[in-house]
Amino acid sequence: MRSYLKPSERIAKSRRRIRYCGTIDELISQMGFARSICPDIEVRKRIKALQLDLYSLGAVIAAPAGAKNLAAAISRGMMDALEAEIHRIKGVPGVLRDGSLFWELPAAAALDVARTIGRRAERVVGRLIGEGELSITFIAAYLNRLVELLWLLSRLLESRQGIDS
Repeated sequence: MRSYLKPSERIAKSRRRIRYCGTIDELISQMGFARSICPDIEVRKRIKALQLDLYSLGAVIAAPAGAKNLAAAISRGMMDALEAEIHRIKGVPGVLRDGSLFWELPAAAALDVARTIGRRAERVVGRLIGEGELSITFIAAYLNRLVELLWLLSRLLESRQGIDS
């Protein structure tokens, strides 16, 4: 797995920001698992792009406070791309259907696990922001939108397979 930090950087694993990066690592890994079992090429490509974005986000969280050069890695364009994808998938017939039992497909279930990890990551980032350890509030908003997109990708997979709960 890629590291958020340069190989020469040494940062104590006990630092809270570094410990919190473990949640982002877990999210990236779960998305990788979902991607590895996903039968849909388009969704696999989208998940991979999201994983790469999360590496940038992890670098910003792991960086020492005041490392402003990394903040540019989390761009408005990343958020705009998430929003565009959310709106596109919401417009696909059959994705937003009634029902409470989902995830007949393993890849959809794996994306839902990633969604729950993403919610935890969102709470962790909120804590860092609230405690003044992270000043880039955009990260919390990005994670919020990412979580919705993961849920929609799950629904899209099942919709494309004709699964109706």
